[in-house]
Amino acid sequence: MKAVVMREHAMQVEQLADPQPGPGEVLVRTLACGICGSDLHMFHHCESALQGFKRGGIPLQFDPTRGVVFGHEFCGEILDYGPGTEKKLKPGTRVCAVPLVLGPDRLENIGYSNSYPGGYGELMVVQEPMMVPVPAGLPSDIAALTEPMAVATHAVARAARSMAIAPRGLAPQRIQLDSSWPYCSGLRVVSMSSTIYSSTASAR
Repeated sequence: MKAVVMREHAMQVEQLADPQPGPGEVLVRTLACGICGSDLHMFHHCESALQGFKRGGIPLQFDPTRGVVFGHEFCGEILDYGPGTEKKLKPGTRVCAVPLVLGPDRLENIGYSNSYPGGYGELMVVQEPMMVPVPAGLPSDIAALTEPMAVATHAVARAARSMAIAPRGLAPQRIQLDSSWPYCSGLRVVSMSSTIYSSTASAR
């Protein structure tokens, strides 16, 4: 497959071997993929970011010299199933997925892994229980916003009453937070950017 690979502080198009789905996994073809701010941060500050994850005990590690295919905000189409899968969704079904692969002794982050390329490539492997079908009529590029929107919705759901949250910039998470916070009584939103800090009105 073709993929955009981060290798040695550069992004380049390369021809890679097609990923193969293992037990409980599904091969999908990328239809749309977002460029997350985390991807930009990882590209510009990869070594320091990985060191920070290691110090914090966060299970996100890869070898940048081996190359990595970013892309965890994606919509894909099911192509094939690996062994031991339930095959509840037909090939050709469009899906989004939580970009994680969980195992008994490991956790892989799709798009931040040497073993699981993300949506910057033509093909990906996802874990079957992590998939959700995309509703008919929803464009694939909009469906690819599922992951960042889920992050924002989760943040709002966890915010306690009268707690201030600080969405930064105009990323999809900020847009989702702005649309969600009025429904959280007592939640105060502080809007942040790189040059100005302003407080919005408290939620009614």
